[in-house]
Amino acid sequence: MSITNNRFLNFKPQFPKSFSFELKSIYQTLKILAEINFYKIFCKSVNQDDLVKSKLLRRNFRWDKNEKTKIFIILSINNWEKLLVDELSVLGNTYFFTWDKTSNFFKTKEEWMNFYTILNSRLKFEFDKFYNETDNFIVFYYASDFSISVDSVKYLNRKNTISISFCWDDILYFKSVVKSQPVGVYNLSQDVDFNYTFSPEIIPRYNFNKAACYFWNSIPIEVNLNNQLLSKINDANYTDSFYVLFVGSKYGWREKFINQIKETGINVICYGKGWDNGEIDQLQLQKQVFNAPLTLGFSAVGYTKQITTLKGRDFEIPLWGGLYITQFSQGLKEYYDIENEILVYTSFKDCIDQINFIQNNPVLAKRIRIAGYKRALKFCSWESRILFLKSQLNTFTN
Repeated sequence: MSITNNRFLNFKPQFPKSFSFELKSIYQTLKILAEINFYKIFCKSVNQDDLVKSKLLRRNFRWDKNEKTKIFIILSINNWEKLLVDELSVLGNTYFFTWDKTSNFFKTKEEWMNFYTILNSRLKFEFDKFYNETDNFIVFYYASDFSISVDSVKYLNRKNTISISFCWDDILYFKSVVKSQPVGVYNLSQDVDFNYTFSPEIIPRYNFNKAACYFWNSIPIEVNLNNQLLSKINDANYTDSFYVLFVGSKYGWREKFINQIKETGINVICYGKGWDNGEIDQLQLQKQVFNAPLTLGFSAVGYTKQITTLKGRDFEIPLWGGLYITQFSQGLKEYYDIENEILVYTSFKDCIDQINFIQNNPVLAKRIRIAGYKRALKFCSWESRILFLKSQLNTFTN
């Protein structure tokens, strides 16, 4: 065989990264859209409250108003999760079960099984230490099938416990397998008493599996406005050197999108993993957001460009006094008066038009910024979401 033929035998096609990304983006987008539409069409309308109550009745659930309420929280802290733990603690005495977050999937299924078995064994042991038959218990999961077994969920479901699961990525991964390791909340969601999501479109997927799922909304809280911050916003000059701020990791289509914005002559300053300016701490981040004429957000999940969900920045930016523009997602209209409190875009052209509009209308821009801050303060904190959770608990425990 000739050297030439050997060369062709060893040939492996090399596709540009951009081409590979586009293929992944198309595949994920079509897959998610197909699933959303399938379950929207074929899932019969269900009474969510009845689903929850039937689960509780089957295990002879009881809730004694005269006894203490205790919270068993199951999650691994990466960054924002600490805020959730702190706010859940207002519901009662808290026990926090956690583990070191794995940065990626395990190399083999055997390695994952070892992690999974040890973790669930420890979970049962620690719950038994915290549990008693007298008090009321809330078991709260921010986890997935990757870490928590169905057997553990059933083990923790007692006569005096109510279990709740929250998933932020369910629209991307509801049920999947990577390297023989489960991804999503398909199993977990069926055995907890009810679920929370930030993607209203995914609720029929839960219901199809006879799992109750609610959009995690908020109940407004009474707060004292930070008049000093409002005064600073009113006094700030955002017009002298207009630019757009972005804070977040550089991955997917973000770099290309931001470069296209720059090509129109708009200055964009980026911070975060992968960008030239690098990462900044929380205090610097809040300062940058407040000082920026406009902060840009992305709501797309995974490799997709148009499948969107609520992101943590959707709440943080307005809470820090920033003027915010991000991709439209269904959950945003549950939290904000769009165009009056935050701005959204649905395409590149739409984004550029909105940025130019803000630059040319500084008085209106400041009005939107202030309205967004006031709204976020009352309606977009974890405290206000925990009030919503508490209200639902009262419905089921009464």
